[in-house]
Amino acid sequence: MTGSRPVTAEPPLLRCRLGSGVQYVLKMFACLNMAPLHTCILVLLVSTSVSGAKINLQADRLSLQYRSRLSQALTRFGLWTSKRKMSLSGLAADPERANAFLIDYIQSLFDHGRPFGLAKETILALQTVFRHLKGRLRAAWDSVSSWRLRRPVRSRVPMRLEILLGLCRYGCLAAARLDQGRSLLWLAWVTSLQAGFWGLLRPKELFGLRRSCVRLPGRFRVSSQNLAVLTVLEPKNRAFMGRVQVRLVRDPACVRWLEWWCKDMLPEQLIWPATRRTWVGMLNTALRFLGLEDVNLTPGSLRAGGATFLLEQGIAVSNIRFAGGWASDHSLAAYLQEAEAAATLLDLSARTARRLAWLVDELPFLASPQSAPAVAFA
Repeated sequence: MTGSRPVTAEPPLLRCRLGSGVQYVLKMFACLNMAPLHTCILVLLVSTSVSGAKINLQADRLSLQYRSRLSQALTRFGLWTSKRKMSLSGLAADPERANAFLIDYIQSLFDHGRPFGLAKETILALQTVFRHLKGRLRAAWDSVSSWRLRRPVRSRVPMRLEILLGLCRYGCLAAARLDQGRSLLWLAWVTSLQAGFWGLLRPKELFGLRRSCVRLPGRFRVSSQNLAVLTVLEPKNRAFMGRVQVRLVRDPACVRWLEWWCKDMLPEQLIWPATRRTWVGMLNTALRFLGLEDVNLTPGSLRAGGATFLLEQGIAVSNIRFAGGWASDHSLAAYLQEAEAAATLLDLSARTARRLAWLVDELPFLASPQSAPAVAFA
């Protein structure tokens, strides 16, 4: 095999072409008799800042993706109200009527099996365009709460440490024997797998992690702690938890893997050099080998599994919340699912248990990275 790191082109940045979309929205709301001012605000919701253009502090306080979802939700609601001879500006002038229309609309979404998120985004979009409605649509929010209680429970399956170790061993085995054509990619997968688990990273944070955002112990340590610091730029909850956040990786094995993999990397290089789809495909391959294809583990299982593991080790919930950058104890509670994580382990078949034991206990040499730099691995 050759001794160079595979160069994988990064997926191009999403380019949102909103020219025709804005024209459509303008025409649609002209038919709805919306006031010009509110039409302009809506255009701000769906428009995006162009490089070098003047930043609009009102429009750009929301992300492009979020603005796009709000505009789509408001467009749907506007069409629905227009069929009932009512404009959005007319509803905005009468909060009581706005509540009544929203309640009927949300009921219609529920009856026709529409996505639950559309109901929330419709109210949020209306409150964003008509700011005076915020806090005055409680009846409509009651319908959303009632719908939420009737939704089926879809818990995120946390990844157990035992399964993480088995997946890492398989990744090393694939790099050395089973899939030598993608050796370096498998080793990158093993490194990112551990970073996501021990760093409590969201999938977007994991796949966007660059070498410049990984601080390693180095030769001269100012403390006795052997830890890596992962910097998360523009995280999901940046509005109230900070635009730059850090995740501390204290697991010695993960720190060694990061040190080995990051050696000689350029600052702008991604820790995971391929696409998310490729990462998930490799995860599914490893899960099939272990007989865990039906457990429904995803990239989101890493963050959930890491948080669950810390809880089982007796770490206080408040400390876990800070370590993972959760906004509240309520949002963290969704990740702390010891019962489901334990059930995942209990439901393992005899074949899967034997393979896990073989990978973890009989192949201990696969636990550590190679002694050669990652860029020269062959």
